[in-house]
Amino acid sequence: MKIQNYLQDNLLSLGNINWFYDGTGFYYTTCNGLFIEDKTYFSISDNIDVSSGNIKIRRSGNNEMDVVTKDSSSTQVDSLLTNTPIEIRVYN
Repeated sequence: MKIQNYLQDNLLSLGNINWFYDGTGFYYTTCNGLFIEDKTYFSISDNIDVSSGNIKIRRSGNNEMDVVTKDSSSTQVDSLLTNTPIEIRVYN
């Protein structure tokens, strides 16, 4: 599974955000110390048909964020994030 990383705005010079595919329906991104507790906001575009499954996005520490995609039977699948932007905001 190829993950494309397009950085539209990096106004705070936060550093490199690296995306990884770690198996069917599981993706994660790393950035050294970026995902600060109570200061990080994640959003996935609303172009996803949630009736075909669900997407969970979560901060899993100061250095990592996870995305899990599942179909309507709760089986992890890869196809739900096609052409879907993910927004990451970190507040001071």
